Amino acid sequence: MVQLLQCVECGNSVSDTAETCPHCKARDYRGLSCTVCLQPAKPSEVRMEPGPMDTTMFFHPDCFTQVRNAPRPCGSCGVFVVDASVKECPHCGSDLARRLCNFCGQPYSPHIEDYDDRIQEVVVGGVSVFEDVVLKGQGHRICAEARGGKPRETLYEPLYRALEAGQWQEADRATDQLIRYFASRSSVGNFPVAELKQIDELWVRYSKGKFGFSVQSRLWQEVGGTLGEDEPRVYGEFALRVGWQRAVGTVPVVDQSPSNFQEQVAAFWNRLRGPKTETVYESVAYQNLTFDGSAPPGHLPFPGAMTGRNFSLGRSRLYTDSWDVPYMAALVSEFS
Repeated sequence: MVQLLQCVECGNSVSDTAETCPHCKARDYRGLSCTVCLQPAKPSEVRMEPGPMDTTMFFHPDCFTQVRNAPRPCGSCGVFVVDASVKECPHCGSDLARRLCNFCGQPYSPHIEDYDDRIQEVVVGGVSVFEDVVLKGQGHRICAEARGGKPRETLYEPLYRALEAGQWQEADRATDQLIRYFASRSSVGNFPVAELKQIDELWVRYSKGKFGFSVQSRLWQEVGGTLGEDEPRVYGEFALRVGWQRAVGTVPVVDQSPSNFQEQVAAFWNRLRGPKTETVYESVAYQNLTFDGSAPPGHLPFPGAMTGRNFSLGRSRLYTDSWDVPYMAALVSEFS
């Protein structure tokens, strides 16, 4: 279906299938995206500059003037230089440090072009996650702000609101989003402990000491777990204690045929004691967890909130929800 567009050059209507505007003959009648503000620029007014790898960058004249004349202080004498083409300080002759903006390629000063990290929420594989839009110090403020997103400081708002309202499941999912975000930006050895501490402090405060990573760390050690070590048998005891597993019955244990006299004696006494059994456990499905104050200590936050956490950090394939516990316990031990 043909749609009518407005030519940015002359303002008349143009079919979206046309190669050029029939009124002003402009070939790029949709406009050329300005590298700075990302808005369409008139072809007749656009400024073209060479970009990386033999590409061309387009600028509104005013946008180009702003980034071209962004002030930069000389590191030697402190005089401000406002011409991006200048490589030496006009006052003292010192070489000027030329840090180039990631977006427009023009020199900028990170000490002046200050702004907040900005993030956005996207859905990846059906999971809502945060991703960076622009990080502090990557270029000019005008270029960074054009990329949109919301301040990184808002990351904790969903978790804070959910915990304050006692909405434990929503808080658990918000925690999963945060852990995924920080995990995607870090290596195993460089997970931001300060961020984990902030998440934990919120959980401990609003649950009155019942939930949180630090609570789970203490319980993990109480059942014999080693900080940072993935121990499936210990995890089984831990999961029972925090309510992530439950006993569903017993099954008989079949003794292997004794191969020596001592095993024969042991088998004889076992027969006298009666049939040997062991308890069978099953994991509690996420939707069946207890999202209220009656849950046992350490029940939340749950490792994964239905989808699995720490996807970029590495996990045990056999024990799909156990890897987080010893790892988080080891990180929490660094709080003090």
